[in-house]
Amino acid sequence: MRPIARRLTSIVATLGPASSEETTIGRLIDAGMDVARLNFAHGDYKTHGRLIEAVRRAADERGKFVAVLQDLAGPKLRLLTPGDAPVAVAPGQTIRLLRHLGPGTSPDDVATTYPGIVDDCSEGEPVLFGDGAVRMRVTEAAEDHLVLESEDEGELESGVGVNLPQTEISAPSVSKKDWKDLEWGLAHDVDYVGLSFVRRADEVRTVKHRIAEAGSRAGLVAKIEKPQALGEIDAILAEADAIMVARGDLGVEMDVARVPIVQKDLIRRAAQAGVSVITATQMLQSMITKPRPTRAEVSDVANAVFDGSDALMLSGETAVGRDPVRAVETMDHIIDLAEDYVEASNWPAPATVGDRYLWAERAIVLGAARIARDLGVALVVALTHSGATALLLSKQWLGVPILAVSGRADTCRRMALYRGVLPVHHPDLLGSENLAAVAEQMALERKLVADGDRMLIISGQFPGRPGGTDTLRVHTVAQPEERGGG
Repeated sequence: MRPIARRLTSIVATLGPASSEETTIGRLIDAGMDVARLNFAHGDYKTHGRLIEAVRRAADERGKFVAVLQDLAGPKLRLLTPGDAPVAVAPGQTIRLLRHLGPGTSPDDVATTYPGIVDDCSEGEPVLFGDGAVRMRVTEAAEDHLVLESEDEGELESGVGVNLPQTEISAPSVSKKDWKDLEWGLAHDVDYVGLSFVRRADEVRTVKHRIAEAGSRAGLVAKIEKPQALGEIDAILAEADAIMVARGDLGVEMDVARVPIVQKDLIRRAAQAGVSVITATQMLQSMITKPRPTRAEVSDVANAVFDGSDALMLSGETAVGRDPVRAVETMDHIIDLAEDYVEASNWPAPATVGDRYLWAERAIVLGAARIARDLGVALVVALTHSGATALLLSKQWLGVPILAVSGRADTCRRMALYRGVLPVHHPDLLGSENLAAVAEQMALERKLVADGDRMLIISGQFPGRPGGTDTLRVHTVAQPEERGGG
């Protein structure tokens, strides 16, 4: 049976003005935050640096590992209007979208932060403003401007986002600002880097190469928010360490009715590839201003658990919401009840093992999963250097916690994202002759097992070597009078 009150699905919480104080960050960790997201579309380096230090201190005080996710802004297009004044439009009205605003610009002319939009857009393609609040279509593509015809009534406000769902953008996916932000983040030991608006696998590969060149072991999270990424998703999964189902921009860039289908497909594909997947955007959106979520939001969170998400993300709810801690507590409670149902109903695991893992590693993990289920073990203990064994185990939906022990603190922080994994830093356990006794003691201290419970211990003779996991051991927790040996 799954231990009561032990949530398996991880929670990613975005830090912002409402959650920037160290006391609040500590309360977020107490409430269940496993990963702290820093949105580099906002804030400066001083603020981000202070937040990283606060997360690390608060986590250390609680004896918990919390990962830091640096979310790069990416090439988000923004609208520019003359004098920053709003431009009113009505159905059938046309306006000009210029390469640049300048002298002689009409009050009804607009531009964007990306001058190349004039070159990339073609006649007939849609242009969306403000998360799709105003939809326009290109009726003329001239050398220095586009003519847009509005399909909606509304106001175009300076600074709102611009989406081009059918346009192939020639701008690079990583801007100059992103490269600078990445360098800063790696120097400050972030655990994950979120790459926004991914379109192709080579973009992921390029950023991963830069991370490796910097000597960092940070994982890369490919944010799937462009329709173009869906056509190359298997190649992206082969390169990324995790993906994020970023439903906000996806719902603007494509038919919003397709987003739930895409969500389920992406989670399934990530499980097959052995890659972590975060489901994000508007999960408890009403809690930005309200004390409780809507019924639909509660169902959305639970269904994301049923789909097989490794982690669920809160954005504005914790960054600018009225009560960030309550938002995390609410998500924790919904997840916990959803996982109770998964356990009680023998909900099928979404995972099959991908090709990125060595055959011996796959065989050991699949065998461990079968043994764990057949024997009804209360806990799986996995010794891991890189975290790969723990990730692979987490994709099997064992229904019990995985105590993942590593000699590397950075590995422990990254494992905070993995479903059902409790990271433990123990530099000397790999290769220890008293492995079972030490593992049992750690499990008892954390109240993960009781006297007489069975534990499954997974280790290897060659710690630190890829594919070195090669040993399974079933261990029965000793009665108090028997305790003291391995």
